[in-house]
Amino acid sequence: SYTVIEPPCSSSTAVITVSLVSPPNSGSANNTDICINDYNSTNTYDLFNLINNADPGGFWYVGTSAMGSPISPNIDPNTYGTGNFDFTYETTGVPPCPSSETTVNLTINPEPVVNSFSANPLIVSQGNSTTLSIDMLTGTPPFFINGFDNSIPSNTFQINTSPSSMLGTTVVNPTVVVPYTTYALSTITDANGCSTTSPLSVNIDVEPFPILDVFTLSTSDICEGESAVINMTLTQGEAPVTVNYSINGNNFSQVIGSAGQPTPISVNASIANSSVQLGNNIISVTSIVDASGQNSPINEIPSDINLFVNEKPNASLTISKNEICDGDSVNLIFNILNGTAPFNVDYTINATSQTPILFSSNGAQIFSLNNPKPIIGTNSYQIISISDINGCTNSTASPIVNLNVNDIPIIDIAISGKNPVCLGDSSEISFPIFKGAAPFNVVYNDGTNSYNVTVDNNGLINNSPLTISPTNNTTYSLVSVSDSKGCLSNNYNDATLTINDIPMVNISGNNELCDGDISQLYFNFISGSSPWKVNYSVNGIPSSVSLTNTIDSISVSPNSSSLYNFTSVADINCTNNLNDQISIKVNPVPTSIMSGGGSICDDGSEVDIYINTISGTPPFNIQYSIGVQTKNLSNIGYNHSFSTKEAGQYSLTEIFDSKGCKANTNGLANVHINPVPQADFTFFPQPVDVNNPLVFFVDQSLYHSSGYWNFGDNSPLVNTNFGEISHLYPSQDSGTYSVSLVISTDSGCINSITKQIVVNESFSIYIPSAFSPNNDFKNDHFMPIVDGTKSLEFSIYNRYGQRIFNTSKFSNKYCYSGCEQAWSGKFQDSDKFAPAGNYVYCIIAEDVNGKKYTYEGTLTLIR
Repeated sequence: SYTVIEPPCSSSTAVITVSLVSPPNSGSANNTDICINDYNSTNTYDLFNLINNADPGGFWYVGTSAMGSPISPNIDPNTYGTGNFDFTYETTGVPPCPSSETTVNLTINPEPVVNSFSANPLIVSQGNSTTLSIDMLTGTPPFFINGFDNSIPSNTFQINTSPSSMLGTTVVNPTVVVPYTTYALSTITDANGCSTTSPLSVNIDVEPFPILDVFTLSTSDICEGESAVINMTLTQGEAPVTVNYSINGNNFSQVIGSAGQPTPISVNASIANSSVQLGNNIISVTSIVDASGQNSPINEIPSDINLFVNEKPNASLTISKNEICDGDSVNLIFNILNGTAPFNVDYTINATSQTPILFSSNGAQIFSLNNPKPIIGTNSYQIISISDINGCTNSTASPIVNLNVNDIPIIDIAISGKNPVCLGDSSEISFPIFKGAAPFNVVYNDGTNSYNVTVDNNGLINNSPLTISPTNNTTYSLVSVSDSKGCLSNNYNDATLTINDIPMVNISGNNELCDGDISQLYFNFISGSSPWKVNYSVNGIPSSVSLTNTIDSISVSPNSSSLYNFTSVADINCTNNLNDQISIKVNPVPTSIMSGGGSICDDGSEVDIYINTISGTPPFNIQYSIGVQTKNLSNIGYNHSFSTKEAGQYSLTEIFDSKGCKANTNGLANVHINPVPQADFTFFPQPVDVNNPLVFFVDQSLYHSSGYWNFGDNSPLVNTNFGEISHLYPSQDSGTYSVSLVISTDSGCINSITKQIVVNESFSIYIPSAFSPNNDFKNDHFMPIVDGTKSLEFSIYNRYGQRIFNTSKFSNKYCYSGCEQAWSGKFQDSDKFAPAGNYVYCIIAEDVNGKKYTYEGTLTLIR
């Protein structure tokens, strides 16, 4: 803009517009090489890769833009072939700017192609090498060729050419014998980075050298005199194959297979006993040569194997004693000379095989002959065989050794004369013989002194028994017995001679008993022998009794007080005079009668039970029953009573007086508990309102014969009909009423129940149509007036649908001041007055019965 200022004239301004147009940008060249085989008609090359920072929307040309028509930027290099190619990118300029163009170069390199892939030689012996050769037909040297063979896992190789050569070689070692080693090409890359693959491969026949893959023994340990076998398996090589081996330096050979026989071939070569020695033997393969004369490589020769020859065990048998007494200890001695511990020794006793014995070491081994115990007489023992831990066994029987076992003497001691005897009489002792060799040396005692006698084979001393005359009971016991073989008895017995005493007795009994009871007189015999005879008199009348037990008794039941006088006691041998007396007093038996009882209600009431006792000696202890229950009363007098509220039949079971005399009882008392009726009723509907205050009641009580209703509204009482009954409450009075049902049974038992019913007001609502909030105390508030309402939601909305007032308060009377339940004509929570006009109200109410009402309408605010 250009402005000329010339006061007082107004300024003059001229404005011109200059448009700036951005010149086109065809970018800068990014010349590139590519491989022709990386692209095709579906995988094209994008020419925009040849240019940097160019404007989009231009056109591509082959050569220059003047040379032809535009082409697609996505080209298939195969349509051009290999070589260098120019392409031009042109962007069109907006006048006055001219168009812009950039020429770029794309070099398309050929795919490397293999002319031939070969090997020399094509047949090699296993372990030798061959040379792989490659001749490239196209591509740019140097070449990098990767390949692999068919080994598992595969071996890889690489052939590289010089920068000026299309030929390359590498040396490889074929390893696959069957069917042949195959070498294949994986990737070929030339100097331009162009890569390809080739299906060419070459097969190399590998002639295998002989391999002995199994060279083991059938067992690594044998026993002296046993044979072993070498297991050989030829896994590859041209049969027949000769295996040369040595045992402890001595040479042997084994031919495996025949001409043309395929591998694997297995043979077993026996080892002669004369070729091995005791202990370790080393078996080594020295060479393996196949039919064509090819040797197995040193690293394929099997490792040495070892055969251990164990010495055969040997043992002799002796015994610690050749003659013993029955029960004496004796040992077999096994002298183990050769072999390796532990040993199992099989042996016989009296030609009967026994459980083998395990010995843990060589040399003299002691075995105690306890189980089985040697029998009386001659016992023979012999080793049948012995085996060691190596399993080597010697079955050559040892010489027999013998053991003679003598009987243990068995002698008894017995009272052979009269037993028992009276004090001062004599008896005899003898020694019965059961086993042993006479004469016997016998030691016995009488509890005080010991005696030594020689007893013959008849159990006598000098052909006669021993005479004895003790003054009291005496036990004669054997102390020791030995026979002529020196064997000692271990079974000592004894014999007892009984001396009869003069019988003596202590007599006792109760001094009192109840009339009709039986009492016991007790006899404790402190000497003498059963049975005993006791002579006595009752109130001067003679009597007697025979008793068999040391502590015994007789039953007596005198009908009056009596005196028992005891005069003598005698057993089968002796008699003794007595001077004992027992006086028994007879007490009278009490008699009791039970009465009382009656019928009561099951409400805590009680009834009296009476027990009257005549005769007997107070105080009394009483036991009575209520059905199956048993209860007790202690220390009561002749007349007793108690109160109860427990139902049942009361009867006396037992009554004892202070002397322990049991009463004769009779009489019963019955207590009957009448059930209290169960009061209950239901009512419906609930709640009701004053529009229809009719309520139905149903008597659901149990066990009652009569009853009456009190409906709680001062109406007359009504008798129950035992079913449904209705009652109409006053229509002008709402509220809660207490309803009672009082019932009774035939036996006069009473019960009652009280429940509450509700009579609600009926629902009503009054909604005004307008109000004037001008504080004249006339229609200053707008509110619904409701009755019978449980909840209410009251809202006012302006003509834009905005809620300007809301409350959940309500009333059945018009409000004049402090009205939370009314709209005062102000915006809620503000002192700002709402303008005069029409508004919308919405009222949602729920009555006391849960029924909902919705009221919507308009109201007018007048100012």
